[in-house]
Amino acid sequence: MTEASNIPESAFLSSSSEALSRKNWRLLRRILPASLWGYLYSLREKLSALRLSRSVISELTSPVISRGELSENFANPLAHSQQHASIEDELRIAWRTNESEGKEQCGYHRIYAPLLAQIRATPNTRILEIGIYRGGSHRAWRDLTTDTEVLGIDIDPATLIEEERITSTVGDQIRLESLESAVKKLGGSFDLVIDDGWHQPEAGLKSLQLLLPRLRPDGWYVLEDIAAQKYGQLWRRFVRKLPRPFVAQILTGAELPELVEVGYELLIIRRMSDTTPVG
Repeated sequence: MTEASNIPESAFLSSSSEALSRKNWRLLRRILPASLWGYLYSLREKLSALRLSRSVISELTSPVISRGELSENFANPLAHSQQHASIEDELRIAWRTNESEGKEQCGYHRIYAPLLAQIRATPNTRILEIGIYRGGSHRAWRDLTTDTEVLGIDIDPATLIEEERITSTVGDQIRLESLESAVKKLGGSFDLVIDDGWHQPEAGLKSLQLLLPRLRPDGWYVLEDIAAQKYGQLWRRFVRKLPRPFVAQILTGAELPELVEVGYELLIIRRMSDTTPVG
């Protein structure tokens, strides 16, 4: 759960302020009341994200592939969560041990436990998480697996990790060329992609544009910490137009009660294969 306040001012000024603003958002941030600046910023986000969403869908859509919906065929990762109680405990312990912030508080252990079980049952897997901060989440994935390669992307060079089975590189989600360069450095495809980066629609959509095609069949893509009130409907429109073989679901406080308090939702996408069980 990386927050913008954790990013060095130099990184913010050289990247997000320029890319998210055509009229110097840095100046506006200083002279406008925070509530007004936040409202205008979210409005600009929504308008730009609507345009970008159409572009992403267009790139993913094939004429011979039918469009998906919020689907009853989505293999709900919570459906068998009772069978994964021990993995949930492992996740919580690993997050605490490695000082990974926010995931347990949002109830994400119930989402990731079934996905971790799938990762463990599959050889030579790769997990990519955008947003490193202190690296607690990346180290937890490494510690809870035996042969999984854990990869990271972050805008801040000071956060990069090079350890056993962990590799990371600099990339800015807002600047498509920067993110594309980072993805090329990491190479290959991924079994699980986690977006815990900027938490803004433009950043999320640009990451989806580059990384959904690199998601392996039966792989999962999780976009954390959607600000439900500001951006929930925007993401629902995106999900309804997402083409096969991708199916998606937005999880709310109805599924994860912890999300009610923080005002978040979570988007989870699965790339179906011909042999993927549904239900």
